[in-house]
Amino acid sequence: MIPTRTPMPPPHQGTSQTATSGLVLCFQDPNAGRRGALRWYGVHLQERLDGGVDVIRRWGRLGHTAIHPRQLADPYPDWTAARDALGQLLARRAARGYQRA
Repeated sequence: MIPTRTPMPPPHQGTSQTATSGLVLCFQDPNAGRRGALRWYGVHLQERLDGGVDVIRRWGRLGHTAIHPRQLADPYPDWTAARDALGQLLARRAARGYQRA
């Protein structure tokens, strides 16, 4: 079963206030010139009140989206499925050149 993507809800709507520590990756494209050359990607797991787990993703350009980054929450039924999805996401980002910040 492939989970559907949903926009990330505010903390008071269906999510608990505790989140596991996350990971931030950075990417610098030497061929992009000045615009869009520095990008960041953050990801962490967060338990929902209904017992599921969300993979929270946030991303943007360094210096431009620190206040209002783009974000997305992918729901999963349990921690195992969420960790597997997290591993796949990190592998894709590493293949694109992102490195741990």
